[in-house]
Parts: sequence; C-alpha cells; structure tokens
Amino acid sequence: MKPTTDNLPEIENTTLARYFGTSEGNVRYHRSNNPAKYEEMVNEYMKASKSLESLDNNKYTIMMLGFKGGVGKTSLAHIFNEYFNANDESIILNLDISRNIKDYTDLPAANIVDLKDGNEVDADLLLEVLHEDKKFAILDTPGNLEHPETREFLPFVDFFVIPFGVAKEEIDEAINTAEMYFFHPMSKAYDESKPLKILFVLNNYKDDNDLKYIEIFKEHFEKMLSQYNFNYPSFVVEYSRLKTTKAINTMGWKKQQFAKLSMEMAIAYKAAKKNMDNLFHDFKKLLQTNK
Repeated sequence: MKPTTDNLPEIENTTLARYFGTSEGNVRYHRSNNPAKYEEMVNEYMKASKSLESLDNNKYTIMMLGFKGGVGKTSLAHIFNEYFNANDESIILNLDISRNIKDYTDLPAANIVDLKDGNEVDADLLLEVLHEDKKFAILDTPGNLEHPETREFLPFVDFFVIPFGVAKEEIDEAINTAEMYFFHPMSKAYDESKPLKILFVLNNYKDDNDLKYIEIFKEHFEKMLSQYNFNYPSFVVEYSRLKTTKAINTMGWKKQQFAKLSMEMAIAYKAAKKNMDNLFHDFKKLLQTNK
C-alpha cells in the first residue's frame, strides 16, 4: 500500500514553505509523491512549534533595537507581546521616557510598564520583578545609541530584534545599530562574554519583489562583520519578514472578535495572522539555540 500523509497534522503548504525556505510547489510535490519526506518536514516543523512549551522553567528578555524611528520597533513589541500573551506569558517594558505606550494601544495596563523620567532604574531588580509572573519581558527602546536606560538593560537581554525597511537608509541604520552596540570597539555596549542572538526583520514589505532586500541586507551585514574580531561564546543570526497587511496593526492587541469582522477584514485578519505565525517560527529558531 502506498504511504499517505492522511494521519499527519494539517499544516498549510505556505507555512511549511516559509519555514523550510522552499516553494509551495515543492511542498505539494512531497505531500503527493514523497510522503516520507513530507512527514519528515512536518515532524521537524512541529518540533520547532513546540519549542516554547519546553521552556517553562526559563525566563527571557527580548529587546527591540534600532537607531531609526518609524521602522516598527513598537509595533513589533506589541506583536511579540500579543503572541506570547496567548498564555499570559509576557509584558512590555517601555524604556522611552519621552512617551507612554499606553497612549498608543488598547492593551490592558497590566501588560505594559512605562518608565518615568527622573526615576532611578535598577534593571536587574525590575526584570526580576517582571519575570516573577511573566516568562517574556519585551523591551521597547528609543532610537538613541547613548540612551542610558537602553544601556542599563543591555546586560540582561537574551534576544535582540532589529527591524529594517526596504529603503537604503533603513538598511544602513539597522546594520549601524548592530555595529555600534555589538562590534565596534569604541562603542560596543554588550558583554562579549554572553551569547549574542539577533533576529533581523524586514518589516512592512509590500510584496515578494521586496524580499530581495533581505539578501541585500545580509550582504552588507556580512561585509560589516568582516571588519571586526569578536569572541562571543555563540553568535546566532536569523532573518525574518513581516508583510504589510490591512489588519497587521489592529488585529492583535485590540482583541478583535473574528466572528464579528466583515468578510473583507476577516480575509485581512487571516493574512495578518499567517504573516505573524511565520515571523514567530523564525524567532523560535533562536529559542532552540538555548537547548
């Protein structure tokens, strides 16, 4: 009897294609003609999808980082928070004392902590308090290399998320952010005795033609790295992307009820959800490096 894939978990072809960096046609081919290979792909994907479940005893701090404003640090902070808060596991800590995130969101106040100007910051103690109840602390930062609160929290960060856009200046600023914080000997602010794990995100791209900017980014980033010697015990970089959709900035933290959406917004909601899921599969690859 010819082996089938009928008993495997149902996973969309686009999701598997995105995770393995291949085409949907290739996934469909394996599903129809090479069930053993397809089963291998599904099992690997499911293992990655369950990586969060195996981290119950760990606490993680994620920092959104970037010198340039408007590339999506705050939006990504909310998206990460919404994703992890499916199990009430995360909280946002806003390090930008010039504004309150609570003014820009419908998130419950219990999910956000805004630092206040003039308050002394004990980063270690504050994160310890936040992590008493939350597995993930998500730090949103202003675009300023010398920002004292950002530097205060750097030693306690486990993962960095650096967004960039398709414009040349946005690519340059994202690379400059990484260079100044992690590699340039005159400005490096991160402890080289710690592992360094970065997720670069092509944010708000419009269509597949824009994906070339990830390769352009990689080329420029690797060129920058070649200028420096560094000795991080481990250095892991992942790349992801988050496509612009009609619902991407409203679907999560406003807690829309799917059944009450119009047909047009329901389609947009599904598209946004798929894009967010793909983003987190890439982030989970970083989480798995802790094992």
